[in-house]
Amino acid sequence: AMGLLASNTEQRLQVMRFLPNDPDSQRGQQLLVCADTHLGRRASVLRLFNGRRMPPSVIDAVTNKRKAPGSAAVRSGQRSVTIGGTLEGGFFVVMALDPLIQKRLYAVARRIVQTLPQPAGINPIQAREDAPVTQRYAKSTPILDGDLVFRYLSIDKTSQKNVAEAIGSEDRIVIENLLEIQLASTLAT
Repeated sequence: AMGLLASNTEQRLQVMRFLPNDPDSQRGQQLLVCADTHLGRRASVLRLFNGRRMPPSVIDAVTNKRKAPGSAAVRSGQRSVTIGGTLEGGFFVVMALDPLIQKRLYAVARRIVQTLPQPAGINPIQAREDAPVTQRYAKSTPILDGDLVFRYLSIDKTSQKNVAEAIGSEDRIVIENLLEIQLASTLAT
C-alpha cells in the first residue's frame, strides 16, 4: 500500500496510507492516519534517504545467531530512512519496522517508563500520545520514541532481563532487535 509521511500544524508527525478497501477511507477518497506521534515542534523538513542494504547473512553475522522466524526487526533488502528536522535544531529518523518488533519494542518502552525514573518526572509516552488530535484512524499505532527504547541498552543486565521477561521476551532478542534497527538506519554510502 502507498504511504505518506507528513507533519501537520498540530505539531504531529503522521504516517498516512492509501487503503481503498478499508471502509474508513471512503472508497479510497481519504488517506488514513496509520501511525502518529506528537513532536512538540513543527517539522520544517522531511527528507527520504536510502538506508543500508541488509542481507540476512550480515544481520546474523553481527548478532552471531540465527534468527527465529519473525524475529528480524527489519527485512533484508533496500530500506528507506526518512530524516526530519525542526527550526529549533531538533532532528528525528523514521523507518518502517516489522509489526511484531514494533509491538515488542513499544512494550519495552512502556515497561521502561513504568520501572525507571524519568527526567523531571515526565512520562514520555503519555506526552507524545495525549496531544490533541483532530482526526486519527481507529487502527493507528504509535510511533516509537527511539531515545526511550534505546535506554534499554543503558540499564543494568538484571533490569534488562526483568523488563524483557515482563513483556514475555528475552533480553537477547530485544538487544538484537535494537542492533538491527541501528544497523538498518545507517545511510547508504
